[in-house]
Amino acid sequence: MDTCGQHAGGRTTLIVTLAAAGAHHFGKQDDPPVARAIMETLKRERPGRYDLLTVPDDAAGNDPTQAKMLAEHIISAAKRHGIRRVIVALAKSAQHLADELAKLVDIPDTVFLAVDLGRFGCYNLPLPEHLTVACMDWRMHGADGGLLAALERAYGPGAYSLLTMAGGAKWAADPSSPRGAYLIDYLARAVHDSTPLTQVHLTIHMDCGGYGGDEAFRSFDEQLDRLTADLRASHANVERAIAKARWGARVTAGIVELRDGRVSRIIKI
Repeated sequence: MDTCGQHAGGRTTLIVTLAAAGAHHFGKQDDPPVARAIMETLKRERPGRYDLLTVPDDAAGNDPTQAKMLAEHIISAAKRHGIRRVIVALAKSAQHLADELAKLVDIPDTVFLAVDLGRFGCYNLPLPEHLTVACMDWRMHGADGGLLAALERAYGPGAYSLLTMAGGAKWAADPSSPRGAYLIDYLARAVHDSTPLTQVHLTIHMDCGGYGGDEAFRSFDEQLDRLTADLRASHANVERAIAKARWGARVTAGIVELRDGRVSRIIKI
């Protein structure tokens, strides 16, 4: 069980940016584009930790449905994690999306900042070999969140793209819901369109605000059973859709366990 609560304390930043492989991974030589954008915007030497919402591509800035969905996630983060600063980092439509989100998120003292991610090398990113669906929770993201390292330990090295939202892969358990339908359709299209993409990883994490946190369950085992059931349903729905899109792509499912405010391991289902 996690010993560090969901509330971010001083970590009041949420990033809306690209899901693209290479945008988030910390390499040995250079910081990735998202980290560089955060450091310049906030005048830091390190990007720190932050809630992370990602979109498939720059077209998100011109998609009212996507903007509405992002606004819902931001409102959830503000209530659960105390978010008061949102950085929209895209290559083309950052300012437009930041303006739209500012209209949709009616929370006093919430600041929206736009940054051109194109200035930080996002046009030269690798094609994804892995696509991971994960929650936006700050404990998994940033300089020392540990999610990407845990993914590589669990599923091997490669170029990982991160599609993140409040609740992660839980929505795919219900394909009739708007979020579930969006997620399943996006994953199927991504596998169909990208030949290097051979693995899709579905994750849910313990102490998730989308379930009401640890306090919503009487025990660790009860929480694990509920998350496992939802993840298995998500896996079945996504695997079915992906099999129609392209034969041979692999779908995995895992529960992210948190300890002391960071990822400790991925429990494979």
